[in-house]
Amino acid sequence: MDTKEYIESGILEAYVLGALPAEGEAHVLAAIERNPELELEIENIENTLFQFAVNNEVTPPPHMEAKIWKKITDGQEINNVKEGLPSSDKESINFSVHPVGWWTANLRYAALWIGLGGSILLNAALFFRSGVQRNELSGVVRQIDSIRAANISLVLTVNNYIKSKKMMADNDMQTIVMHTVVKGHPMAATLYVNKYKTEGYVMIDALPVPPDGMQYQLWAMQAGKPVDMGTIDIDIANTSTMQKIEKSAISGEAFAISLEKKGGSIVPTMENIYVMGKS
Repeated sequence: MDTKEYIESGILEAYVLGALPAEGEAHVLAAIERNPELELEIENIENTLFQFAVNNEVTPPPHMEAKIWKKITDGQEINNVKEGLPSSDKESINFSVHPVGWWTANLRYAALWIGLGGSILLNAALFFRSGVQRNELSGVVRQIDSIRAANISLVLTVNNYIKSKKMMADNDMQTIVMHTVVKGHPMAATLYVNKYKTEGYVMIDALPVPPDGMQYQLWAMQAGKPVDMGTIDIDIANTSTMQKIEKSAISGEAFAISLEKKGGSIVPTMENIYVMGKS
């Protein structure tokens, strides 16, 4: 998949949240090495997650900080320090151990994040869900594109059907059906030739899609020799539609279609003749 599809897949959000297995993480790291743009996207995801969590932070419950401090000091207090002090001061030196300075600031910050942990996970999950929803939306878009393509194909098929019916109803139009010559492979194509206007149309009824680098070619048998009638557009073969024959004279005792290299051939490849019909 390209960079845009990779970003929209939601896999980077899963990577940031640690939701990928080791194999998935290795795959993401390899992708980042190949494409620095993915690293920038990961930074954006991390920043967005952080900002989202801060904007939706939940105040820790009042007892949370007390629990944290108790855990830090193990619940112990230093009492009655006797060495070098008069007895009158013993009771006044009864205090709990509390970190100061850098430790105080950072541990308070840690306490805040412990309280926010649940909120962050929830918000991150929601953010990840948005990635999943984007994937679902992409799937819907692909389905719509597929339906649109199917509708276009249906319209072309109906138009061909209407056109072929008109041609069959035309007394000046000769219809030549070419049937398969390959045993066990039902194939067919139809040729419509107007004898007076020297024009014709070939319609692919049932032929397999040509492989890459190959193309169908129409032939007319004249005086026992094959005469090139032109190649058939790849799009026509793929969509089973109709193509006008660009030849000034269209006549012959029989017609055939063969599979040739793209661009056509001077003579047909006999073993690649798929359909044939007599006029």
